Amino acid sequence: MKLIDLTQTFNEATGVFPGDTKTKFDLDACFEDDGYTNYSVTASLHTGTNVEVPMHLSSDERFISNFPIDRFIGRGVMIDVRNQKEIGYKPDYELLVNQGDVVVFYTGFDERRGEKAYFEDHPVFTEELAMFLVEKQIKMVGMDIPSPDLEPYYVHNILMDADIMILENLNNLDSLRYHKDFIISAVPLKIESEASPVRAYAVLK
Repeated sequence: MKLIDLTQTFNEATGVFPGDTKTKFDLDACFEDDGYTNYSVTASLHTGTNVEVPMHLSSDERFISNFPIDRFIGRGVMIDVRNQKEIGYKPDYELLVNQGDVVVFYTGFDERRGEKAYFEDHPVFTEELAMFLVEKQIKMVGMDIPSPDLEPYYVHNILMDADIMILENLNNLDSLRYHKDFIISAVPLKIESEASPVRAYAVLK
């Protein structure tokens, strides 16, 4: 079994969405002085590779901890959309995507991570593409950008109204380009919140 890590490293240098809490790691105890090491962290739950559930942008009261683990694991489908500013529906996707899939879009825009443009000028999904994913009844959609859209977040709402999880800030998708048969897992913490950092990875068959 071969695994491919698709997760950004989570530290104080990890970029945060404009307006979100900046990440801060505090060393509360160190082995040399206290006989053990203990860190505490202040951060937005949307920092780095994370998954969101409908509570994020609606009155839905279900925490991410209310969803079963299998909602965050499924047959992976990667769609190469590099160099596309607007990511839209294509008829070719009909045969690629099936019910229950985890569909990830490889934009290549993660190369701009660390730049202002990464959060403010990233590629966006069309509403038509979002509706297609809803019709296909996928489990989760992932991407190597911080969001599938910009304000007023119509794409977010279309997906979340259909209980489709949104997996953001993926890393290393280039490593999946030549693989067709894999599982993607991005299981969140069992936390009472609208989002959670995840360790996303692909399991090659």
